Amino acid sequence: MDKELLLEKYFEKTLTESERIAFEQLLAADEEFAAAFAFEKEVKKAFIHNEKSELKRKIQALEAKKSPKTVPLSWYYAAACVIMLAGFSLWIFQGESTDKLYESYYQTYPNVVAPAVRGSQSDDIQSRAFNAYDTGDYGEAEQLFQEIYQTERTDFALFYTGLSQLELQQYEVAQSTFEQFDFSKNNSFTPYFKWYLALAELKTGNAADAKTLLEDLSQRDNPMQEMAKELLEEMD
Repeated sequence: MDKELLLEKYFEKTLTESERIAFEQLLAADEEFAAAFAFEKEVKKAFIHNEKSELKRKIQALEAKKSPKTVPLSWYYAAACVIMLAGFSLWIFQGESTDKLYESYYQTYPNVVAPAVRGSQSDDIQSRAFNAYDTGDYGEAEQLFQEIYQTERTDFALFYTGLSQLELQQYEVAQSTFEQFDFSKNNSFTPYFKWYLALAELKTGNAADAKTLLEDLSQRDNPMQEMAKELLEEMD
């Protein structure tokens, strides 16, 4: 049975009874499958948290700007409900430049690989890299993730190298980093590599290349599909 499909159906809550049994057996016996499941679960939790925080900020911004004499307060709550029900995490800005679209859609990606555990300490290179990333020391994080990737060729090290470069505003360097990923793998990291590469392309004015990546994301079932569709609408 297709492992990727099982993961998708689990998070969509559409597993049949036989698929549920197969899923649980794989989770117990297949370390790679268990790791992929844990990764996807943490990603979804992190993005839900980010979306809620972004929605709250947008509502507060609207409250600060509203004119009570001309627009009823209920309109803002209705708008917020529509956004939440539709799964939007960002307001639409018509006619924005690619630079502004980047700023509107970019969110710092969380550490979902090795979140810090309170009371635990470790001095291995992976722990130091993620600690630097979590504390905003992106220059140190970039160097450490590059070192990990050079020796281990792991996808997470390449991904967080590129993310650190985006945080350092090294957009063209980040593009080159993300492009090193083998997109034929189509693993759990793939949609996020495509999403952040598309954002980097936008930031550097390469709208056509960004659109190609976003169109691919929008046509496949993946965690970034809806965001890709929204951004494509903004670019049309």
